Parts: sequence; C-alpha cells; structure tokens
Amino acid sequence: MSRPLRPSRRVLAASAAALTLVLTAGTGTGLAAAGEPAPAPAALDAPLRPSLFDPATPEPPDDGDEAGGDPEPAEEPEAADEPEAADEPEPADERVAQAVAQPGPMPAITVEGDRILRGGQPWWFLGYNSFVWSGDCGHDDEKMSPEQVEDWFAGMRHDGHGAVRLFFYDGWDLDRLDHAVQTARENNIYLTITLDDAIGGCGENDKTAEWFADRSERDVYRNHMEMLLARYKGDTTFAWFEFFNEPDYEDGALREFFDEMGAAADRIDPDRLFSSGTVAPYWVDGEDNFADIHQSPGVDIASLHEYDENEIESNHGPGVRANSAGKPVIVGEFGIKVCEDDFDSRAERFARKAEVYTDTGIGYVGAFAWAWQPGGGGGCELGNLDVDEATQEVLREHRLDEDAEPGSPAPTTPVPTTTPVPTTTTPAPTTTTTVPTTTPVPTTTTPAPTTTTPAPTTTTSTSTTPVVPTTTPAPTTPPVPLPVPGDRADEVRRAAQAAAIRAVASALSATADALETLLDLFAPQPPAPGV
Repeated sequence: MSRPLRPSRRVLAASAAALTLVLTAGTGTGLAAAGEPAPAPAALDAPLRPSLFDPATPEPPDDGDEAGGDPEPAEEPEAADEPEAADEPEPADERVAQAVAQPGPMPAITVEGDRILRGGQPWWFLGYNSFVWSGDCGHDDEKMSPEQVEDWFAGMRHDGHGAVRLFFYDGWDLDRLDHAVQTARENNIYLTITLDDAIGGCGENDKTAEWFADRSERDVYRNHMEMLLARYKGDTTFAWFEFFNEPDYEDGALREFFDEMGAAADRIDPDRLFSSGTVAPYWVDGEDNFADIHQSPGVDIASLHEYDENEIESNHGPGVRANSAGKPVIVGEFGIKVCEDDFDSRAERFARKAEVYTDTGIGYVGAFAWAWQPGGGGGCELGNLDVDEATQEVLREHRLDEDAEPGSPAPTTPVPTTTPVPTTTTPAPTTTTTVPTTTPVPTTTTPAPTTTTPAPTTTTSTSTTPVVPTTTPAPTTPPVPLPVPGDRADEVRRAAQAAAIRAVASALSATADALETLLDLFAPQPPAPGV
C-alpha cells in the first residue's frame, strides 16, 4: 500500500512564513488596542508533543524528511500480500483522540521533615475512607460497583487536595484497583492503600505476636506488598501505601516488621512512601512505643485515628505529634456518628476539625473521614457520608486561610457548650461508635485513659500555610505600558500589533512541526526492501 501524500515540513514552514508576511503587512487591523500589550501565547511555553502522548510512548523513527525531503512512495504490494481486514491499524484520528484523553502523571508526593510536599510544594488534603469500594468486603448492600466509584470520585474536590484511603488486602480484585487508579487520575485525586488489617476486619487475621513470629504469614504479606509495589512502581497517583490498619506494638514485633518490610519495599520502589496506620500512643501501650514505631526507617508518615466527637483536635493528637519522630502526621480516620436529620451538625464539627487537621504549621497534613459506605439502612451511622451532602460540601470546599500571616496567633474555636471538652485526661465518651464486626472500623472510641494532656483550643490555626499553587505556571504577560501622548500612541499600537502577529506566526510554525510529527507517527510505513 502506498504511503499517503502529505506536505513536507518545509512546505508547512513556508506557508507559515508567507502568512507572517501577509499579516505583518496589515498592522492596522486592530489586533491589539492602543497601549495594550500583545498577550504571550501560553501554548509556546509548554512542549506540544508530550501533552498528546503517554510519556512511555517511544519516539517515532526519523523518516529522513529533514535530510532529503519525503522518501519516494513504496511500490504497492500485490493483492496476495494485503493484510487481513482485522489487522488494519486503528485510524490515526482515533488513536490521537485516545492519546489526548489519557491524563498525565500527577505531581509526586514526597516528605520533607514534618511536611508532605506535592510537586515540591507544601501540601494538605481532605478525603474519605472506604473498605467497600472494591466489592471484596462489606454487606451486599454496601459493596460498590465500578460505576459508583466513578460517580463518587467525580463528586469530590479536584484541585489536587482530594484523597481517599482505600483498603486492598491479599486476594482482592486487581482489576478493580486498576480501575480506581485510572478514575482517580482522571479526577486529580490521590490514593492511599492499606495493605492489611491488624484487627481482623474483612476476614483478615489479628496481627498478634504469634502472627509476627510466623514466617509463612510474613511471606504472604510480603508477596502481596511486593506485587503491588512492582505493579504500580513510579505511579504518582498513589500518595503512599500503608502497612496495616491499626496495628499493636506486640512487644516490639511491629517495629521489627516495619524495618524488614521497609527495606524490602525500598529495593523495588525506593520512592514509595509508607504510613504506619497507627491509632494513638494508648493503642500501643504508651508514647515510648509509639515513638519507637515511627523511628523505623520503613515508616515515612505517622498516623492518628480518632472518633472524639465532642472535641476539635482529639485529646490524643498532641501525644501523636510529639512522638512522631519528626515525621508528618495524618489523621487516617475521624468520624462522627449522626442520624440523617442531623447532618448539618456533623458538617459544622467536621469543618472545625478540618481546620486543625490541615494545619501544617503544627505537624498535621490532612485527614480521611469515616466513611463512604453506601447501604446500611439509613440509621444513625458513622459510614453514611454517601448521603450526607452537607459534610460532602465541607470536604470539597475547605480552604486554608490565605490572609493570615505565618506564625500569627491561632484563633480559638469554642467547643459547643452542650458537649464541653474534657478537662482531664479521660478520652472521648464511650458511646460514640458502635461498629459492626464485619467492618474494619476501629474500636478506638473506648480507649483506656492516657497521660496525654487534652489538646488546647489554641491549636486551630489555619494561617501557617497558604493554599498550594498549581504546578503549571501561568503564562508570563508583559507589563502594560504607560499611556503615550500624541503620535507615539499609534507607534506603540503598531508595535504591539506586530508583536502579536509574530507570536501567532511562531505558534503556527510550532503547530506545523507538531502536525508533521503526528503525520510521521501515524502514517502507514512502507514495507522494508525485499519484503
């Protein structure tokens, strides 16, 4: 089959040059108003071709156009050599459309001290938990379909500050995880995945000292972790992985396990971050054990889980922050159990908690709300955020205070007088969370008393970190010239018009290069000589 004719790069460039001359001759056409600058073409600041194709797509071979023009068309093969209709290449326009539809990689999440960075800039996040998203766990009326996951992600915030914590245990559906990753990338939402449950949820084993001592159990875990690390190596849609949901210290076995698995993970994907999944110091029998866990080189991010409904910052928060080994702190779970007629009350309390848990100046980075869990009968629940539009709005619209100066005093937010913050070290009321045994919701609402001092109400500052700018810089716009009197105004106008025309011509030339590249890439190639 002969190669289709197309204009060479020189023809396209000549056309662009001719258009430049024609346009330049008409500088009185009013392309720019007097005294106004010619806008800089934003398209010229970014490479055209990488925005159209996946970075992994290999560069097309040089077909020699620049050296000697278009090659001679190959002789048309005989009918017997024609390929089957089913083997015909996909039409070029359809392949281009598919390539354009693929979203690019998201800015990578990294850690620096007690901060988490997104594309090198300080980051905070808000989002949800879900263990029923994949259909592998939960009651039948709770398990979500792929379409429900798509709708869920589409309704979240898409400004780069949205994130979800998904559970994904050994043997779960990898196709569903692939789908979730693609859907998250399309919606600019970061994912974290928890690899196993330490409290026996979703059919998993309790992670006791006996479990840690069983090499076969550790090998099963390690194989699961390494498979996911290899499968998603370098995929920046994942903010981090999490070793366990709510592990116990188990006389130091947890620290040793984190050291071992962290080293194994580094050999596969050294850039992949890991969080601990811990609840709070009381859960691991004290602050010393909590600090020891987070001193592990395998742990990058400390974790707090809290269901302290009547507090803004959990009374366990200061102890977590003080014993995180200088690492950033996330609130892996927080929740408030309400009935459907009290969603506004929960939304108000969530908003006040969000102010604290996105305050990067005191060591927090963000929080995952419990939980997105369809079904459940519509009673008084923790997991009914899927029908709580008021709280969804809070998580979607929360912003940091851009006007407050860094280091300014934190505003105090009074706790409702009907449910005052406890003035002793006794944790939150014990009647706030009743969790079905079939879900991995933590039982952290009835903890033993700890020596942690209650969180002061002066830690609710939202002023230390401004909203993170987007990673794509805005086009540079030339400064607006001062008004020029008399005949100079016409001269300035003509100069501005000429600059605009030159910018258009430059853009046309770049477009010609891009079109030529597309034609080279998708045009059928002649068979090799002698074939």
